[in-house]
Amino acid sequence: MIKPFRLRDSLRLQRLVRHSIPLQWERHLTGSHSPLWAAVGAPVAWHGTGAATYLYHPDEKLGLPLHGFVQALKRPTRPEADIMAIAPNPDVHPRASAVIWQKLLNYVVYAAGEQGIQRLYICVSSEAAGLPILTSSGFAPYIQETIFRLEQIDEIPTVSPAKGAVVRSQREIDSFGLHRLYTRTTPALIQQAEGRLLMNDNPPSLLHLRTWWPLEQTEGIVYEVQNDIIAAAHITRGNRGHWLRLYGTSDSILAVACVLHHALHILKQYPHRPVYCTLRPYQSSFGPLLQDMGFSEGFTLTRLVKHTTLQNRQAQPVTEMKEVPISGLIPSEYSLPGSQKQ
Repeated sequence: MIKPFRLRDSLRLQRLVRHSIPLQWERHLTGSHSPLWAAVGAPVAWHGTGAATYLYHPDEKLGLPLHGFVQALKRPTRPEADIMAIAPNPDVHPRASAVIWQKLLNYVVYAAGEQGIQRLYICVSSEAAGLPILTSSGFAPYIQETIFRLEQIDEIPTVSPAKGAVVRSQREIDSFGLHRLYTRTTPALIQQAEGRLLMNDNPPSLLHLRTWWPLEQTEGIVYEVQNDIIAAAHITRGNRGHWLRLYGTSDSILAVACVLHHALHILKQYPHRPVYCTLRPYQSSFGPLLQDMGFSEGFTLTRLVKHTTLQNRQAQPVTEMKEVPISGLIPSEYSLPGSQKQ
């Protein structure tokens, strides 16, 4: 049986968190609030902070004596959510985890669709034991990223922008320029998976490339030439680490180096914490830049997406009809409930 989290479930959830698997490595490595704090802060699913937490209670008929949980967090201003964590651990209970995960994931996907959420995202290690369970539950891998880690910011090499170029902080008016940069540098299939293909009635906003982070913990840097944004960096500060994203092309290495240099100068002003940066295959030319700055290459992450099925409610024309009893029909007040979404 699966039920939404209630405050009385706090002790059980606290125990489950110790054996959970992170499904969003940005949040896990930068160290924001734990799943317990996120659940307590939003005891009503999808409200408050946007967190939705569901607990699985053992089903003796299935022979699964384990408890489990799943937690999702809605992204601000977008019909999307990140699935943050899940339990039990498949490394310890492989058979039971496969069944419980599928039940929990199906439940949270259905619940998200009822709330108008169109896409759910997961980010896990490419070697994770639970990755086959995720794909069998309908989550489609769409990109892999290599994670780089900088343990400590020491000396930062000097990088000067080209003549006529400006390196500055991101402003709200940069929204369209940033989206233009994103579309120039990102394959169309990735844009579609990430919900970034904009329609005429859906202009980009300052929060366009954000996910779950509070605005006060984020900063953006752009490299601009004649009002055109050539490269950009996005910083997210956390309690245990900082996350860095780079945007640019292989033809703009100098611009990418400048925004990376500027970002590290900003992060050096804050308490010492590791800095993480992920590169996608089409960003491989940035790897030497990171290594020159002291980053070391780590493991690979896989990003997955699941599209929900939304109800389409449309008004139907009303025609004048006479009520004529038909033999054998079940009266409407005893109609069978509609089939559940898959």
